[in-house]
Amino acid sequence: YFDGENGSYIDVAASDDFDIGSAGFTLECWLKTDTTSADTYYRRVFMLDGPSGNSNGNLQLIISASTGGAQIWTNSGDLSVEGSTNIGDNYWHHVAIVRYSNQITLYVDGKADGNTTYSSQIGTHNSGEPRPRIGSYNGSSGDYKGMIHELRLVVGTAVYTADFVPPTSAFTSVTNTKLMLQHVPFMKDNSSGSHA
Repeated sequence: YFDGENGSYIDVAASDDFDIGSAGFTLECWLKTDTTSADTYYRRVFMLDGPSGNSNGNLQLIISASTGGAQIWTNSGDLSVEGSTNIGDNYWHHVAIVRYSNQITLYVDGKADGNTTYSSQIGTHNSGEPRPRIGSYNGSSGDYKGMIHELRLVVGTAVYTADFVPPTSAFTSVTNTKLMLQHVPFMKDNSSGSHA
């Protein structure tokens, strides 16, 4: 449980495993929250490179304070896709961000909830070794409040290319899985990289 307070987040060590570049990718998680209000910044579920903040190519999954929708974000004018489905309703939701053929799509509960064309580099921060952060913008604000049951990052593969039925069993380490945090009962990376 992420309590929405300072210090309730996970930083993953730097690795070139997370340098997505211009490849396809999938970021997905199960989450449950009833808080959509801003914590100085919109609440972050995931940032590809925590210390870089809002910058071009720094992929983020955030919750919009105005709509409660999931939002894909890097930096103003670079990438912003906001979904219309309220995920701040205290129910479990499966959220996925997928790039397939330069099209980035936001899926909520298996249904496309927004998309855009985006072919720019992602994850080139920190000399191509991004440092993922889960649950906070900067460690003291933009803190996520709620539960994240599982989170998986697959670099080089679009796991979903159209609407789908969200998985009902635990995520598995499919080809190109670079990060797979699972609640077992503590967050542990079960990818081949064992980053956390």
